[in-house]
Amino acid sequence: MYKVKNKFKENYHDGHIYNPGEVYPAKDYKLVKSRAEELAMTHPKYGVTFLEAVEEKLPNSTSEKGKNTVRKGKETLEKSDV
Repeated sequence: MYKVKNKFKENYHDGHIYNPGEVYPAKDYKLVKSRAEELAMTHPKYGVTFLEAVEEKLPNSTSEKGKNTVRKGKETLEKSDV
């Protein structure tokens, strides 16, 4: 999951405007990991990053040992591993 850091217009999402704090991609669009990674890097022209990767918390999820878990990308990690 990605969070918007700086306002930008996503040309690959029909010109959708993303504002700081919003989740990327918007619910009507699929995540293209390579595009998200590109937007998370410092833009050469503007000198800012537009996205940051954030951990996805799994609702009411516990592992076998009863520890809380979080989702990072496609991986599920125990809270103690984070």
